Amino acid sequence: MPKNFWIACVTSGDRIRKYLLLTSSHDGSRSTSVGFCPIRVVCWNTLSAGLRDDRSTLLKVKHTASQQTALKTIRETINLVDETFEASAAQYRRLVACHVSRSDIRKYVKLVLELADDETGYSARQRNILDNVVSLCVDGVGNDGQTAWSAYNGVTQYVTHAYGRNADSRLRAAWYGEGRRINDRAFAVALQLAG
Repeated sequence: MPKNFWIACVTSGDRIRKYLLLTSSHDGSRSTSVGFCPIRVVCWNTLSAGLRDDRSTLLKVKHTASQQTALKTIRETINLVDETFEASAAQYRRLVACHVSRSDIRKYVKLVLELADDETGYSARQRNILDNVVSLCVDGVGNDGQTAWSAYNGVTQYVTHAYGRNADSRLRAAWYGEGRRINDRAFAVALQLAG
């Protein structure tokens, strides 16, 4: 495989990675699972999360004499899933190409967080969250505040690093709860912004 098969460059210095998960039991008691996974598996906890995550596209093959044939079929399926990854990278590049103003970013964050357009009725907490997320869109890690890509990444940085009470609650929310819903909405709204 080419060296860059596992990496897609969205913009200079900003790369996304895809992970292939292959699991099997030592004694043949469990099916072999193989497919792309949004999580880099390095331990039992991340393996469990990868197997549970509905974004993981895993296929299972029972340990039988025909397992090799089944794995060849899975290879063809993985090639199709790879096309999905490449399509996602193309969407990210569309976000990079969509230039936005500071006021566009503020409107974007309000839409993502489902805040009213008129800020006069905001509580102090809502105002602080809005200002924090806008700040991350402009000055967050790797962001310049000039593209829909920066706006989207500002929201994801908020969800993964500031949302919730602590790191555990952020992780649960980002994988299964409100944080994941915010991230999904952030991506959908960013794509609408990019047209």
